[in-house]
Amino acid sequence: MLRHTWTLFLCLMMVAGAAVTYQIKYRAELATEEARDMVSEINGLEEDISRLKAQWSLLNQPSRLQALVENNAEVLPLTPLAPHQIALLDNIPERSPMSLIVPRRKPFSYAYESNTLAKLINQTSEPSLSDLIGSEAR
Repeated sequence: MLRHTWTLFLCLMMVAGAAVTYQIKYRAELATEEARDMVSEINGLEEDISRLKAQWSLLNQPSRLQALVENNAEVLPLTPLAPHQIALLDNIPERSPMSLIVPRRKPFSYAYESNTLAKLINQTSEPSLSDLIGSEAR
């Protein structure tokens, strides 16, 4: 009788060990799948970042910005920097204690019409990145 009880106990331990082993394997497979998903998501985000950097460099080209400034000179009064506007740090005076007491003026504001701003922002002299990508895909 003791022999049968011992055999039954060992069989139950073997089944429990198999169940635990299966559960550990299943968790490892889930973790592997989650890691794969995260890696693919990271790769997609890195592609998005590089695409946005390329778009930023296209939008920030000096020739494009110069054309926008010239086309909208009456609305957006921008002028190039003059050499006398650039100063060394040694030439800038330190702030006086009285500057803390004097109230600051309101910053300069210019009222733009919303349509004018939208036109300025959306106006391009060169193709956008989406146009370039769309023509490349075709």
